[in-house]
Amino acid sequence: MTHFRLREGDVQSGCLSLLKVLRITHWRTNNGAAPMVGKGGRVRPIFMGKPGGSDIELLFPIRLQGKDGQVRKVAWPWYVEVKRKLGPQGGHNGSKQSSDQIEFQKQVEEAGAKYIVVRSVDELHAALKAAGYPC
Repeated sequence: MTHFRLREGDVQSGCLSLLKVLRITHWRTNNGAAPMVGKGGRVRPIFMGKPGGSDIELLFPIRLQGKDGQVRKVAWPWYVEVKRKLGPQGGHNGSKQSSDQIEFQKQVEEAGAKYIVVRSVDELHAALKAAGYPC
């Protein structure tokens, strides 16, 4: 039997589609390096984003009611790292967080934001639902 393996990019695209359908403000973050031709034709890397930064950032909407009865909208920042599913024998095959990603997660959580690692669209959906989003 042939097993279909989703790539990390496929899971990421699915997560972005889910957030769009649910009308949650979000964006894809580009991290890493890209080559750029500089002066004299010399190619050098241009670095983007924060080392270890998440793949997707979103603003989880929250409504708070003040003592005055006013309802205010606030946003809880979430950082979503997308990884491939683990292999059939549990092997990682590039699906583990790097040391930069673990450090980024620590900084995000210390600041009071939410950081999650998802390996499927269903995992993101379940996390949103568990946090109280009406999905």
